[in-house]
Amino acid sequence: GPKVNVYNTIVTSNIAKDICEKHNLTLVQTLTGFKFIGEQAALIEGTEKSFFFGYEESYGSVIKPFVRDKDSFQATLLLAEVASYYKTQNKTLIDVLYDLFDEFGYYLEGVHNISLVGVEGSKRIQKIMKHFQDATITKIANKQIVTFEDYDKSIKVENGVESTLTLPKSFVLKYVFDDGGWFVLRPSGTEPKLKIYIAIKEASEEASKALIEQVKKEVLAIIDTVE
Repeated sequence: GPKVNVYNTIVTSNIAKDICEKHNLTLVQTLTGFKFIGEQAALIEGTEKSFFFGYEESYGSVIKPFVRDKDSFQATLLLAEVASYYKTQNKTLIDVLYDLFDEFGYYLEGVHNISLVGVEGSKRIQKIMKHFQDATITKIANKQIVTFEDYDKSIKVENGVESTLTLPKSFVLKYVFDDGGWFVLRPSGTEPKLKIYIAIKEASEEASKALIEQVKKEVLAIIDTVE
């Protein structure tokens, strides 16, 4: 039948995957930058695929793709409608979020910025990225890394098997744990920062918060070793 697509980015939480599977929606991921989501809306016009929703980790979202960019007007209206619907069930949006966590697991994301200014800073960012790109990291925070995605070299290595990534080239490295959690290293395109994105799922809020801290600590420890 016709495919109904949801779009997000490679640094957005995996909870969408679970929700999409439950509702027979197809999740498509793009690089970071809302323009990539807008582009997808254009690509499926006139096909059997339809655009359901697009969003990214930094809160941008679009509901109907007559606007091919993040659109707060649509999002605000929809949010008001959602809040009103759940109010009739005596639920707040926070209640609904925790219902989702109860159903799918406690998903938690964090982003850590390392600011490195000037020419020296940008050289150091490149060095750190190169270090991770060339190192084979198999374990972080006692989690096995089963997939490594290198968007600079367009390579994905999953359980030792190499394949080609089809997204445009971008200096982004993604490490995926055996339970679907992940972390990503990405130099900011707009400021002198190296961004570390972390997204995990544990059974409880406490466990999720502890794991995010542990992943961050171990990734920063590796960065500290880079000369």
